[in-house]
Amino acid sequence: MKQERSKRTFERILEAAAEQFAAHGYAHTTIADVAARIGMTKGALYGHFASKDDLGAAMNRHGAEAWQAIRDGSGADPVGAVLDPVGAVTLRLGRRLATDIRLRAAYRLAADALLSDEQAAAAAGERLPPDCNLLLEIQEHLNELVRLAQRSGDITQSYSAADITEMLLAFVAAVRSATLKSSGIDPVAWMETVWQMTWGALARETGGAVRAPDGAVR
Repeated sequence: MKQERSKRTFERILEAAAEQFAAHGYAHTTIADVAARIGMTKGALYGHFASKDDLGAAMNRHGAEAWQAIRDGSGADPVGAVLDPVGAVTLRLGRRLATDIRLRAAYRLAADALLSDEQAAAAAGERLPPDCNLLLEIQEHLNELVRLAQRSGDITQSYSAADITEMLLAFVAAVRSATLKSSGIDPVAWMETVWQMTWGALARETGGAVRAPDGAVR
């Protein structure tokens, strides 16, 4: 019983930390913030995690595991069977980000580390947690898939693979935006609609057909 209660508390702390990291980033989240979110004292929280670094590392581990599952299609819906590899991975990533707060937190930590490097952490007199490379791994994988699709003639070569990859990352970033939810927009439905429009335009330059997430050919 005590062990189960401890495990539940552990998970509550992780969820609270994920919500804080996703909303405010690493530098602007404190142990006190996380503890207050679930009505816990800092001392009690330290009984489960020794530092904020440990919480950040836990998010990074979850992010790495989630990304591996997305790449492999583990436990995925049938989307991978009807879409090109770029579409399958991008939509799986977007869907997971829309529903997995810990992955959103890991993504935010990685994005903060890449976009601001040390500036955001230095401004708060802190350092970012180590191994914030999730976004780089996603970027490299999508870039390779885009290059393969261009070589096979599935999508246009009018734009560089790097530019298309940046578009995909911007698309994914919008999915995790709180603005969609606060506007009452279903992020998954929005993502699938926008995907058909943007990716369809790229494929049609080559005369190719575009499959919607439901498998229908557009």
